[in-house]
Amino acid sequence: MRSRFSQAALLFTYGVLYHFIAWRISVRLLYGRAGDSFANHPLTNATIATLGGISACIFMMSLIARSQRFVGPLALFARALLFGLLATVAAFQAFLLVLSFYIGGLYFFLAFIDVETYGVTLLALGVPFGLISGGLAGVAIILLSRSRAANSQACNKA
Repeated sequence: MRSRFSQAALLFTYGVLYHFIAWRISVRLLYGRAGDSFANHPLTNATIATLGGISACIFMMSLIARSQRFVGPLALFARALLFGLLATVAAFQAFLLVLSFYIGGLYFFLAFIDVETYGVTLLALGVPFGLISGGLAGVAIILLSRSRAANSQACNKA
């Protein structure tokens, strides 16, 4: 149980850091050096980072569970790319939904249309970040699962 919690905490931290950095790069690309006051607001940065950490934790924990069954490294890496992309898109989409509630209140559906229109650019810009995020996590999971398998074989021989 402790190992599962530490894996989740590590993946959450990885997701928070990665999505925060990806958000800051996206803001720089979309708005330039000065940036928009909303995009640079600490609450916006914290929300994106937290939602990114939650989505990375959810998607990558399922990937770790699948890595414990025998799956080839190429298939595991392909799933990691897909799950990284899904985690980033889910985090950005959840942010757009939260933003619609914040802006629109009870009429969030009307606000959601406007927010989603401008959010498509953010989602398109998030695709490479999601693939990179999943690729990094996939390589780490493959290397850790190989070292775990080597350690268990060494213990079995002894």
